[in-house]
Amino acid sequence: ASIVDSLNQTSAMIEEVAAGCEEVLASTEIQQQNIWRMNEDIQETTRSSLSLRSVVSQFKLPSRSESHPLQKEVDRFVECSLGMRSIMVSMIDSRDIEKICYWHQQKEAVEMDLASCFQRLEEKATDKKNKAYFNSLRSSWQEFSLVKDQNAKWMLEAEYDKAKQGLINQGRERFKRAMDLANEWMEQE
Repeated sequence: ASIVDSLNQTSAMIEEVAAGCEEVLASTEIQQQNIWRMNEDIQETTRSSLSLRSVVSQFKLPSRSESHPLQKEVDRFVECSLGMRSIMVSMIDSRDIEKICYWHQQKEAVEMDLASCFQRLEEKATDKKNKAYFNSLRSSWQEFSLVKDQNAKWMLEAEYDKAKQGLINQGRERFKRAMDLANEWMEQE
């Protein structure tokens, strides 16, 4: 009876070990599948990267002697504008009033930078063609600013859906119009 008890306990332990081994095996198989998927994703990313590199290599950047005389100032404007767009998207993605207030402060800081950009552009746009482009760009940016400021106001008032729709509909369109105008300006001879 003692031997039978001992054998039963040993048998039970062996069954527990076998069950544990089966769990480890199942877990290992799941991990192996995850590794295969990751490998496939890495290969796809590599292919995409090579494809992107191929496309980018077809573009030739203009030399400094070929660039527009106001290129540096317009580049600074575009940089600040993209920063503003990013701030507005971050603000509208948030539902935490502290974060919304933080993004609003960031918005106000970038608005000061943008005012400086416009001032420098206005000072340097001396001929008739550049003045016309400058005035169009400033007008286009003011149209975007109306939407931007309204969206910020709605976010501070917890009108999240209104702000999101404003950004998606009018904000995106007006922002694109200003960026297109800046690009068109720099392509002029």
